[in-house]
Amino acid sequence: MVVNLLGAEQNAYFFIAWAISGLLLVIPIATSTSLLAEGSYGEDLRFNVIRAVKFIFLLLLPAVAFIFFFGNYLLLIFGKQYAENSFEVLRVLAVASIPYSLNCVYAYVKRVRKEIKPVIYVYGSLILLTLIGSYLSAQNMRIIGVGIAWVVGNVLVCSFIVPTFLHKAYSR
Repeated sequence: MVVNLLGAEQNAYFFIAWAISGLLLVIPIATSTSLLAEGSYGEDLRFNVIRAVKFIFLLLLPAVAFIFFFGNYLLLIFGKQYAENSFEVLRVLAVASIPYSLNCVYAYVKRVRKEIKPVIYVYGSLILLTLIGSYLSAQNMRIIGVGIAWVVGNVLVCSFIVPTFLHKAYSR
């Protein structure tokens, strides 16, 4: 979408930021995959979810802080142009990894419980919100608009699932 709306040069700047921020997403995905494996064997799901969320944020928050403050130096590996044009969107994408983590854990818990519809709703909503938001914001805000759409999509989805998650956790 970025290349079609903004051109190849902007796409290159966005791609580098997306690829680096994608490394942050490995943390919740890998941890949630472990949660799925443990949950499939019938272990205490509530205990494992709490432990997984703690572990994710223990690793993720320092990584986000590092990228937020020193990401421009990391981008210098690709050249000065990338450091100048990708840093702001990298910051935005790094922040998005926080609500994405909660969305990911929720989806994997639903997989453990063999509830597939909520998983489809979570990822479908995230895709839809991100695509619509990106299309609407990219024209005026360039690649930073695409990053903001990713954050907003994750925050909106997270704002619907976290209250549900907490209600079920404390209603026992």
